[in-house]
Amino acid sequence: MTKDLVEESNAGEEVILAWRIHRLREEPQKIGLVALGYGIAFAFWRLAFPYPLGLFLPIVALTGAMAEYLFPVDYKLTKTGAFYSCGLAIKLEMAWSDVRRATVGKDGVYLSTLKIPSRLDSFRGIRLRFSADNEQSVRATVKALLPQDEVKA
Repeated sequence: MTKDLVEESNAGEEVILAWRIHRLREEPQKIGLVALGYGIAFAFWRLAFPYPLGLFLPIVALTGAMAEYLFPVDYKLTKTGAFYSCGLAIKLEMAWSDVRRATVGKDGVYLSTLKIPSRLDSFRGIRLRFSADNEQSVRATVKALLPQDEVKA
């Protein structure tokens, strides 16, 4: 998670595995819930702050909170680390040397900087979600790139 890692990644480092998922396209049945959430938030915000400019805050907050669902998510695995990019502003990276635990779940591999599970996991790691057809390749690539002395799942 260092600046050097980002610079190395942008310097044309070889990408071992890259994929993109877009949960809105994969799970279109949930768009009704998203629209309902926006509608309720706008209604309450409009009651509290009756100025049109005041609606800017809930739009930004809700879109940021649901960015992983609304926008395509790009994943990239290189020899130095794992990279996650969603929309224009959300970019995460983790060096393989910082990974202390890899946990495989039904929807992806979770890389964490913590050796034991904790409530802080969601703030200290990256979830590499599987696409429709790449579960085995993601598992194999992560297993091959993890430091050999670290715990693997």
